[in-house]
Amino acid sequence: MRPCSRTAASTWSDWTSRERSSGKPAATSTARSAGGDVRALPFAADAFDGVWCCAALHHLPKTDAPAALAEFERVLAPDGAFFCSVKRGSDAGFEPDDDHGGGDDRYFAYYAGDEFRGLLAAAGFEPDVRVDDRWVSTYTTPK
Repeated sequence: MRPCSRTAASTWSDWTSRERSSGKPAATSTARSAGGDVRALPFAADAFDGVWCCAALHHLPKTDAPAALAEFERVLAPDGAFFCSVKRGSDAGFEPDDDHGGGDDRYFAYYAGDEFRGLLAAAGFEPDVRVDDRWVSTYTTPK
């Protein structure tokens, strides 16, 4: 078993309220899906107005986090918004998956607030970080 580095991205537009509530685009929608590696996203630069990475980055080894954050910054429009959350702490490694019932171990890399702030700044984001008991998160923009 190894840490996760693949992602799926969906770009959906023209949803009706019924489609939004069901989470499924209509057959006539302009929806597109793509899968790839977060360290080398399959999208053009400045392709998105927003990037959402909730509780996913911490499943990568810390050595891969700078490349993933740089890719998020690359695909984000200059006036775009970025949200990212990671678990707070200092350890890294495989842990039992108690939350999802799959029985397999999952990889977690935990971050301190200052550590995450430094990664964001190095990737080209404003290093605005919020820390609580369990999470380190940011809702920020490119510099």
